[in-house]
Amino acid sequence: IKPRFRKSFCITSHPIGCEYNVYNQIYYVKKRNLFLKEGPKKVLIIGSSSGFGLASNIVTTFGFEAKTIGVFHGEKNYFQNYSNEGWYNIAALNKFSKILGLYSKNINCDA
Repeated sequence: IKPRFRKSFCITSHPIGCEYNVYNQIYYVKKRNLFLKEGPKKVLIIGSSSGFGLASNIVTTFGFEAKTIGVFHGEKNYFQNYSNEGWYNIAALNKFSKILGLYSKNINCDA
Protein backbone atom coordinates (compact mmCIF):
# COMPACT_ATOMS: atom_id res chain seq x y z
CA ILE A 1 0.00 0.00 0.00
CA LYS A 2 1.51 3.27 -1.09
CA PRO A 3 0.78 6.30 1.08
CA ARG A 4 -1.37 8.93 -0.60
CA PHE A 5 -1.64 12.42 0.80
CA ARG A 6 -4.16 15.20 0.48
CA LYS A 7 -2.42 18.33 1.75
CA SER A 8 -0.90 17.18 5.06
CA PHE A 9 -3.28 14.24 5.63
CA CYS A 10 -2.57 10.66 4.69
CA ILE A 11 -5.71 9.28 3.05
CA THR A 12 -4.69 5.63 2.93
CA SER A 13 -4.56 3.31 5.91
CA HIS A 14 -2.43 0.24 6.46
CA PRO A 15 -4.13 -2.92 7.77
CA ILE A 16 -1.17 -3.98 9.91
CA GLY A 17 -0.87 -0.52 11.46
CA CYS A 18 -4.59 -0.50 12.31
CA GLU A 19 -4.35 -3.99 13.81
CA TYR A 20 -1.34 -2.94 15.87
CA ASN A 21 -3.22 0.13 17.13
CA VAL A 22 -6.22 -1.98 18.19
CA TYR A 23 -3.92 -4.54 19.82
CA ASN A 24 -2.18 -1.81 21.85
CA GLN A 25 -5.51 -0.48 23.10
CA ILE A 26 -6.69 -3.97 24.09
CA TYR A 27 -3.37 -4.65 25.80
CA TYR A 28 -3.66 -1.40 27.77
CA VAL A 29 -7.17 -2.30 28.98
CA LYS A 30 -6.22 -5.88 29.90
CA LYS A 31 -2.96 -4.85 31.58
CA ARG A 32 -4.62 -2.27 33.83
CA ASN A 33 -7.18 -4.84 34.99
CA LEU A 34 -9.28 -1.96 36.32
CA PHE A 35 -12.58 -3.48 35.39
CA LEU A 36 -14.23 -6.13 37.46
CA LYS A 37 -17.58 -7.80 37.01
CA GLU A 38 -19.46 -4.60 37.79
CA GLY A 39 -20.39 -2.89 34.58
CA PRO A 40 -22.55 -3.24 31.51
CA LYS A 41 -23.38 -6.72 30.26
CA LYS A 42 -24.88 -5.84 26.87
CA VAL A 43 -23.84 -2.76 24.91
CA LEU A 44 -24.87 -1.14 21.62
CA ILE A 45 -22.23 1.19 20.19
CA ILE A 46 -23.05 3.49 17.29
CA GLY A 47 -19.97 4.67 15.40
CA SER A 48 -17.85 1.81 16.71
CA SER A 49 -14.99 1.78 14.22
CA SER A 50 -12.80 4.70 15.31
CA GLY A 51 -12.29 7.38 17.94
CA PHE A 52 -14.47 7.27 21.04
CA GLY A 53 -16.64 4.55 19.50
CA LEU A 54 -13.69 2.21 19.01
CA ALA A 55 -12.42 2.97 22.51
CA SER A 56 -15.87 2.25 23.95
CA ASN A 57 -16.03 -0.96 21.97
CA ILE A 58 -12.64 -2.10 23.28
CA VAL A 59 -13.29 -1.16 26.93
CA THR A 60 -16.71 -2.82 27.09
CA THR A 61 -15.66 -5.94 25.17
CA PHE A 62 -12.26 -6.58 26.71
CA GLY A 63 -12.54 -4.71 30.01
CA PHE A 64 -16.04 -5.58 31.20
CA GLU A 65 -16.37 -8.63 28.92
CA ALA A 66 -19.78 -7.35 27.88
CA LYS A 67 -21.59 -8.62 24.81
CA THR A 68 -21.27 -5.80 22.31
CA ILE A 69 -22.94 -4.89 19.05
CA GLY A 70 -21.28 -2.12 17.09
CA VAL A 71 -22.71 -0.21 14.15
CA PHE A 72 -20.30 1.53 11.80
CA HIS A 73 -19.80 2.60 8.22
CA GLY A 74 -16.59 1.37 6.67
CA GLU A 75 -15.85 0.69 3.05
CA LYS A 76 -13.92 -2.24 1.66
CA ASN A 77 -12.55 -1.36 -1.75
CA TYR A 78 -12.32 -4.69 -3.56
CA PHE A 79 -10.91 -3.22 -6.76
CA GLN A 80 -7.90 -1.40 -5.34
CA ASN A 81 -7.28 -3.71 -2.34
CA TYR A 82 -7.45 -1.08 0.39
CA SER A 83 -10.07 0.11 2.82
CA ASN A 84 -10.59 2.90 5.31
CA GLU A 85 -9.17 2.68 8.83
CA GLY A 86 -12.56 1.92 10.40
CA TRP A 87 -12.95 -1.25 8.37
CA TYR A 88 -9.46 -2.43 9.34
CA ASN A 89 -10.03 -1.52 13.02
CA ILE A 90 -13.21 -3.60 13.18
CA ALA A 91 -11.53 -6.51 11.39
CA ALA A 92 -8.78 -6.48 14.04
CA LEU A 93 -11.29 -6.12 16.88
CA ASN A 94 -13.25 -9.12 15.60
CA LYS A 95 -10.04 -11.14 15.27
CA PHE A 96 -8.93 -10.48 18.86
CA SER A 97 -12.39 -10.97 20.37
CA LYS A 98 -12.67 -14.33 18.59
CA ILE A 99 -9.23 -15.38 19.88
CA LEU A 100 -10.24 -14.52 23.47
CA GLY A 101 -13.70 -16.07 23.12
CA LEU A 102 -15.61 -12.82 23.66
CA TYR A 103 -18.89 -11.83 22.00
CA SER A 104 -18.45 -8.81 19.74
CA LYS A 105 -20.56 -8.33 16.62
CA ASN A 106 -20.23 -5.37 14.30
CA ILE A 107 -22.66 -4.31 11.61
CA ASN A 108 -21.37 -2.38 8.62
CA CYS A 109 -24.19 -0.19 7.32
CA ASP A 110 -24.88 3.29 6.06
CA ALA A 111 -27.64 5.41 7.52
